[in-house]
Amino acid sequence: MKSGLMKAKEVAQFLGISIRQLFNIRNSDKDFPGPIIIGKVNRWGRDEIVQYLENKSQA
Repeated sequence: MKSGLMKAKEVAQFLGISIRQLFNIRNSDKDFPGPIIIGKVNRWGRDEIVQYLENKSQA
């Protein structure tokens, strides 16, 4: 799997959810990885999202 930074749209597609749902999860789930803010742009680390999913599946 390719590592790197993903836009909100890419994270939502990766998770199979809408962008609105992504931001709802971000605000409601303290375990969800926060974005890296570059200027005014949010980016998420792909590896952090994968790790989050692995942790959720083990819980």
